[in-house]
Amino acid sequence: MKIAILQHYRLNSALNKTNTAYEKNLIAFIATIFKTFTYQYFDVISGKYPLNINEYDLYIFPGSAASTYEDLPWISKECQFIKTLHQHRRPMLGLCFGHQMISQALGGKVQPCPFKWQGGIQTYDIIGAEPWMKPIVSKFNAYTAHQDYVSIKPPNAAIFGSNSKCPIAGFSILNHILSFQMHPEINKQIMESFMAVSLKKNISNKHGIASAQKTLGLQPDKGIIGSWINQFFSAYHASH
Repeated sequence: MKIAILQHYRLNSALNKTNTAYEKNLIAFIATIFKTFTYQYFDVISGKYPLNINEYDLYIFPGSAASTYEDLPWISKECQFIKTLHQHRRPMLGLCFGHQMISQALGGKVQPCPFKWQGGIQTYDIIGAEPWMKPIVSKFNAYTAHQDYVSIKPPNAAIFGSNSKCPIAGFSILNHILSFQMHPEINKQIMESFMAVSLKKNISNKHGIASAQKTLGLQPDKGIIGSWINQFFSAYHASH
């Protein structure tokens, strides 16, 4: 499995320590999903993209502190890249900001959460189990940290994960796009770092952080989500 990771942040930023730890979490999570893989980061903020879209077996769009609706040149360019991947039915995995980017690029809508910043471990309902969703469960838990959400899904998106504060928390498109609003790739330490940054930047208040902290005793279903990701993209490659 050869993976391209579209990097939405810079390691020389004020969040250097958190971003570096986030990368380690992401790679560790991928290692639980695929037995063998190689990966390469692409700094999309600097305009770096793969030259050949067929060279990679999976494109991962991870988190970011940015909002997809910001008027930034790199965001519009990435939206066009996502459209190109979609046109050629290349496999994509969206995580948090990446979930929002895929949605926006393919005709959905992203806007600020009406419930403000969402963080901690949240529980999501399964909306129609798909063949690749094994083990079969009715609900699942995952770390989440976002101030924006997908309010209108892209055409052809089949929603599989939802809750009252984030109705479009997970969807698939055909057999090549799988997308999660949540952060299955992170651990408790990264979640706590996200909380601290959100409080410092006034994205969330003390009450919001306190509410999120109360959920950290829940068990995130990383193994279940990892299994879904493996089965989804294994089915894709078996058919190509």
